[in-house]
Amino acid sequence: MNSWITNWKKIKIKVKQIIKKQPAGQQETDWQNCPQCKKISYFPDLTANSYICECSYHFDCPPKFRLDNLFDSTYGNYRSSGQY
Repeated sequence: MNSWITNWKKIKIKVKQIIKKQPAGQQETDWQNCPQCKKISYFPDLTANSYICECSYHFDCPPKFRLDNLFDSTYGNYRSSGQY
């Protein structure tokens, strides 16, 4: 009976450690550090290059950017008018 309680406490501790490692909120700087080549890139240059570093590392792009690239410009018109 006591084993599931100790397992739950271990899981709770691991979750807290993972949450601490995650960055909090949006970045405030105009510079982005590449984890692959360790180069510091200017954020507007990365957005112009579709969030791809010079070493071909792909950064996570925001959902709106990904959807805008995935669908054409008339997607929003069909969706809002109800036509399919």
